[in-house]
Amino acid sequence: MTPAPDTRAGGYGLLIFSISLAIFMSGLDGTIVNIALPAISESFNVSATAVSWVATSYLLVMVGCVLVFGKIADVIGFRRIFLAVLLGAKVIPAAVPSGTAAAFDRAGALLAFTGLVSLVFVVSEGDTLGWTSPVILLLALLAIGSLAGFVRNERAAADPLLDLSLFRSRNFFLTNLLLFLVFFSFSGINYLLPFYLKYVSRYDTSTAGLILTSLSFAMMAAGYLAGQLFNRLGPRLLCIIAGIPLILGYFMMTRLHTDTTVLYIVASLLLIGFELGLMVTPVTTMIMMSVPKSRSGMISSLTGLLRTAPLSIGIATFNLIFTQGVLAIARNRDVTMASPAALQLPVLAAGFDFAFLLSLVLGIVVLAVAVMTREEVHPDYAGDYQELVREF
Repeated sequence: MTPAPDTRAGGYGLLIFSISLAIFMSGLDGTIVNIALPAISESFNVSATAVSWVATSYLLVMVGCVLVFGKIADVIGFRRIFLAVLLGAKVIPAAVPSGTAAAFDRAGALLAFTGLVSLVFVVSEGDTLGWTSPVILLLALLAIGSLAGFVRNERAAADPLLDLSLFRSRNFFLTNLLLFLVFFSFSGINYLLPFYLKYVSRYDTSTAGLILTSLSFAMMAAGYLAGQLFNRLGPRLLCIIAGIPLILGYFMMTRLHTDTTVLYIVASLLLIGFELGLMVTPVTTMIMMSVPKSRSGMISSLTGLLRTAPLSIGIATFNLIFTQGVLAIARNRDVTMASPAALQLPVLAAGFDFAFLLSLVLGIVVLAVAVMTREEVHPDYAGDYQELVREF
């Protein structure tokens, strides 16, 4: 039997680097196409609703698979699932599998995927096809039925894909809601801002991409700072502090106009990116540390779901709000069938402001939920938590 890699022999540096590399690639793959969406929309002369499926389709597959692979990791071990990296074979220790493949919740996986895909399609295409069209009504019923069936299946399954009983804990529910709201509020900025930079500010794709990198740099800097402040302030206070720049950044986004300077846009992105880097780590830690170790794979996949599902659902939601805002302002029913490049700049800019207003409202809700959360550590993690604090 091959011995497990000794992570202490070379320290935790390579282990952290290996995991961070995978997380970086996951985030990069999920967002890198967004900067090209305006060019795709213009080249193929399709609406913002249609082009949104370029990003949504990728995220939907992630949403449908993340719970599945989290559960498989519990069955056969995290290391065997993780090895999307050669470095991991050397530095990631082997985990003790639990459960059996025969008990895998196939029905739950199918119901979750079907329900989420149907829901996103309804939200995304409802305005274009008509909310009372047979296709939309049928898929809406399919979404409701599938998600209701998923809940019923998970309650009855001997080894569920997602243990819904965990949500009976008020704090577990609030911390998961917090993570969902953070990424849902960010999805509008992540998807719509490239269109603003392209069609309102008139930046080319390369320049717009460089502007958006300010978000990533702020996230990296804040992530490092979060590690330094973790043991001094605690995860809950870090989340509360992070809510302040989030609200300010979203407020600045609602003030975008045709003559907004690049410095103003970069400053807004720095504030939003700083919040994401400062909040995601502590709130994820609170979620993971509040449940038994036997549920670690399940909860790890849940936190992954709470990162990807809000982005996919959020793209459809914010695109709908953007389109309805432009319709209300322009009073032109043909606007949803045209490329965003064909719209007049003032009307287009007002549509962005209308959509970003939702992000601001959600940012306020994020801060309120962060205030209501508490730091709860399951006995399984009591010793690990103290060691983690000392490491930081």
